[in-house]
This record gives sequence, structure tokens and C-alpha cells, in this order.
Amino acid sequence: MCCCIALAQPANDNCPGVTLSVNPTCINTSGDIAGGTFAGYMASCGGVPNHDVFYNFVATAVNNVVTVTPCATMDAVIQVYSGSCGGTSIGCYNTGTAGVAEVAHLSALIVGN
Repeated sequence: MCCCIALAQPANDNCPGVTLSVNPTCINTSGDIAGGTFAGYMASCGGVPNHDVFYNFVATAVNNVVTVTPCATMDAVIQVYSGSCGGTSIGCYNTGTAGVAEVAHLSALIVGN
């Protein structure tokens, strides 16, 4: 017997994804990869791109920090692009450990991009 459950794709399954608010203090944004699919972008620092989701933001400062806090069994990877989807990579972050937060310390960003 085989049984499958079809999950709806999340709103940010494909690029450009969901726009995040940028604030001097941390703003938590809940997310879910359930139903996410591989969109064709491979992270340059490894990881398995089987449930990728996308977020975007407009830089309000030269330096920004993006943190992804996964559940205990998820190995998160952050790939940051400048410009459009799949544009120039400006950073890839992968500790390679499930349940450990990935932190992207971004610098030299262009305010307004």
C-alpha cells in the first residue's frame, strides 16, 4: 500500500518569494518549507535543495544580519543574491548541522537595493 499527502506549495516556494521588513531591531518572520520544491538554484556552499523557499528585502543599511533558526531536524542553508533571482551571489552560509541557526552577516550592501 502506498499513501501520499499532497502539500500546498508555500507562497514563497519560488523566487522572488516573500518580502521581509527590515528594522534596526530583529523582526521574526515565521516560515515553513512544507510543500516547498526545488527551484533550480544550488547553494554554492552545499546543502540539499529539496525544499527551498525564498525571501527578499531592500537594504536599509550597509550592514544587515539574516538569521534562519531551523527545527531540530532541519539543516538550513542561506544563499544571498544581489539583484534579481539567481543574480550575483554575495554570500552562502551553511554550518552543515541540523538544528543549528545559520547567520548571514552581510556587509557592503547598497542601501535601496
